[in-house]
Amino acid sequence: MTIFQKYYTALWMMAFLGALGIFLFDRRAFNFTRREYLRFLFKLWKVVTIILAILFVTLIGPYSGDYTWDYTDGFIMSVLTCFTAPWVMGTFYQFRTRRASLKQVYVAFCVWMFSVSWFFDLYIYISAMVITRPFGYRILCCHLSSIGVLGCCGIWTGSLSGGYFFLSQREKIG
Repeated sequence: MTIFQKYYTALWMMAFLGALGIFLFDRRAFNFTRREYLRFLFKLWKVVTIILAILFVTLIGPYSGDYTWDYTDGFIMSVLTCFTAPWVMGTFYQFRTRRASLKQVYVAFCVWMFSVSWFFDLYIYISAMVITRPFGYRILCCHLSSIGVLGCCGIWTGSLSGGYFFLSQREKIG
């Protein structure tokens, strides 16, 4: 393992553990753990879309030309992305409109990075005891962004900017 890989691994692990600590200390600040978020995700059209996306990413992985991308990491990364992307994108939007705190953005960023990269690094490390170099963030970030925006659709008619995560704690999903 090169010195860069050692620092990279140590930094993302510290960032992830810091985000996990923030989340565990103040769970109420993160609405993706609530039942309403799961109800928001489990609309029929979203379930069908999520299943298709998970199947596509899982089944196409071994044929991508990347020998490290197999069915296991393709499936887990797809599931992580489909279940966290709407919240991550919503948190970024809320921060832009000054309705999310910096700690929420930090946790969202770490969840995003875990979904699109850090899980893969951990998986490769555990399965092959090798840390890979950072890879293809642009493609994976676009994947997360598109799933996140798609996940937002359908809350407010005719609006792509709506989503569960834009609702305050007192507002309920209709």
